Amino acid sequence: MGLTMKKLTVLIFATMLVSCAPSAENTKSDRSEGLVFPKPKVSITRNMAVTEKSGIKPTKKNGIWTMKVRPEYCNDKRYGDGRGESDCTNGNLRSQIQGIPIKPEQTVEYIFEINIPKNFSYRESLNYRPYGSIEVAQWQHVRAIKNHLYELRLSPNSGVLFDGKTCIKPSEYGEWAKVVFQVNWTAEDNGFLKVTCNERQIVSRTGQTLVPEYCGSETKPQCKPAMLQSSNPINWYLGILFYGFGPDWRDYGRQSPFLPFQGKELSIQTRNISVKRTTY
Repeated sequence: MGLTMKKLTVLIFATMLVSCAPSAENTKSDRSEGLVFPKPKVSITRNMAVTEKSGIKPTKKNGIWTMKVRPEYCNDKRYGDGRGESDCTNGNLRSQIQGIPIKPEQTVEYIFEINIPKNFSYRESLNYRPYGSIEVAQWQHVRAIKNHLYELRLSPNSGVLFDGKTCIKPSEYGEWAKVVFQVNWTAEDNGFLKVTCNERQIVSRTGQTLVPEYCGSETKPQCKPAMLQSSNPINWYLGILFYGFGPDWRDYGRQSPFLPFQGKELSIQTRNISVKRTTY
């Protein structure tokens, strides 16, 4: 009798479980209502590292990075790509930090705040650089020459630019500006790129993202379509890169590879840096 009662109890309990479980039809109906459970964003910020080619190393205090460049304070470390060039031979002034390389076919969100001094003053001496010679953020393929993809340029008169569009206005200098760079790094048509600055949408486009729209033009001289290594990881840098004339400065009768510098130093600050793999 006891054994029979146990069997009966088990049978009743199993029946209750079956009746309470969602049916295949109910599950299908829920999905058709658009219930989506996106994957959580995964932070990959880690500690930003000082770029080894920095002439003056960035410093960090209370969560704020400060980058400075001064006339002819360059780093003579060779690039290691066989050309025998360095920032000093090219006239480049650099003070940067960098993140970790991201492999293509990933969707990534980069966020940071940047502060350009209110009294910033700069006069471009090369008329074939319409957006100026100073970058404050850049994304490029690693282990490759002329593989710069995207950048924020500090122009002489128009503020901070992305692809020629104003990201940070000169009137916003002296205050913290928030930049959000969202991208699906891919050579396929399902890619996208979205850039917002202080919650203003600057760029929003779809399609492949590993061959920049202006690659090879005078506005993007560090990108050559025939040299792009689209399978290489992408690294990103924050800070100042003030480009010089280049290694052939003597051929043009110049006295130095460095461009004219206004004032004793140029400095910027950045904070609240975040990098996340995500889905949209």
